[in-house]
Amino acid sequence: MAIENPWNAVGWFEVRTAFELFNRAQYSNAAKVLSELLQKVQAHEVRVIVEFLRDIMQAVADWDAFQHARALKAMERAVRELPKVQGLIEAEFPELHLLLEWLETARDHLRALKIAKDGALPLSEPLCEELLSNALRRARLEGKYEDATARLYSLFEKEVKRRLLEQHNLDNSACLLDSIPETIRDDYSRYADEKNVCRFGLKGTVHLLQALGSQDLFVERYLEKEKEIDRAIGARNASILGHGTQPITEAKFDELLILVLFVLGVKEDEVLCIPKIQKS
Repeated sequence: MAIENPWNAVGWFEVRTAFELFNRAQYSNAAKVLSELLQKVQAHEVRVIVEFLRDIMQAVADWDAFQHARALKAMERAVRELPKVQGLIEAEFPELHLLLEWLETARDHLRALKIAKDGALPLSEPLCEELLSNALRRARLEGKYEDATARLYSLFEKEVKRRLLEQHNLDNSACLLDSIPETIRDDYSRYADEKNVCRFGLKGTVHLLQALGSQDLFVERYLEKEKEIDRAIGARNASILGHGTQPITEAKFDELLILVLFVLGVKEDEVLCIPKIQKS
């Protein structure tokens, strides 16, 4: 395969720039660089490589921006096309091997989200993993600790809501007061509207799960660390994206992350991640 001259003609700068952007979670910008490169190249083999990589990076950009339906469609297409182009790409860019092999994992994860036709996601364990993975990218790759912390808080809220629904068929956004155990009903009356329908948040849901006799390790671990979680969430509420003006620092993010990982019973290196492109 003689494609050395075409690559030399356009230079490697754009491709390497796209790889660097990708590794910093700048997926949309990486795809844009490759789209612009496509306007400059003519050789068929080169275009095949650049176009495939552009499509992958755009798919990851959509995924990272919670545009899951578009991302799934693109990932499924990429997995179908991969056998045709993998050898060609790895001959020029062997450092892409892990990323290409990861495409099936990405597709399977996106499928597991059970994306609705309108793009909505049901509450599920894969959604929890999705939020945690996204939070880690915001923090570790971009230093966006406000955004990352907001995702961790959302994860907690969605997880307790999911567990209440799945275990007791109760919705914390529309829970009849009579459904609350008598031992704690008075405490929840403040959440009730004129029709005795209650709406409550994270702490109220955790304590309701406890009162309902939940044997869930998630609940046990949350209650074990409740004071620490309250402090960490307090920092989030006082943040710029919360109700205050105090920026979230890396240390504050890590404090909440450690608690989230403990309650979930997972380690950071077990969380789904997008492989970096290693330098050849």
